[in-house]
Amino acid sequence: TRGASQYISDEGSRTCVPFCDANNEATVCDEGYYCDLDENLCAPLSDRPCTPDEYAPNGSAESAANITLPSIGSTLMLEDLTLCDTTPDWFQFDMETGEELTVTMSSASNITGNYEVLAADGSTSLAQGALGALGGELLRFTANRDDSYYLKVTRTGVTTGFYNLTLAVAQGELCEDSWENAATNDTLQTASP
Repeated sequence: TRGASQYISDEGSRTCVPFCDANNEATVCDEGYYCDLDENLCAPLSDRPCTPDEYAPNGSAESAANITLPSIGSTLMLEDLTLCDTTPDWFQFDMETGEELTVTMSSASNITGNYEVLAADGSTSLAQGALGALGGELLRFTANRDDSYYLKVTRTGVTTGFYNLTLAVAQGELCEDSWENAATNDTLQTASP
């Protein structure tokens, strides 16, 4: 029952959990929990129903959500993203020559997935990372030129749910590539031998 301390008894587990409603849902539940407004109690994030996130629909390169990367030395957190079906999430962003992007993925819903940086053509894979049962693998990519790039996130297991992305930008080191500067080998037809 709800008392002066704003806790209610969860009959299933016989423990007291914080009472929550639309007025306090953002502040009362501990990390790793959300406010189940149907039950007015804090429940584990892993139990939260999967619903489209604020960037949907972004299931292709053509409908990719535009994001602005943080400045060098800063981090951007994209939270409460969802993969509710087999459709991947796509994000588009710009990078300048020499910027290094680091991406990690995490999930309280225990989803597994792959994430990769793609070139402006939307198909050439430039760097990959993965989220498995033991956690996320680091993706690191340094831009060789000023351009638009994509980040594609794909669910690999059967579990649907929520995930977070952490994107950090640093000053990277460039490799000198005379073919790249000449831009003469950027297509299949003009590939250098």
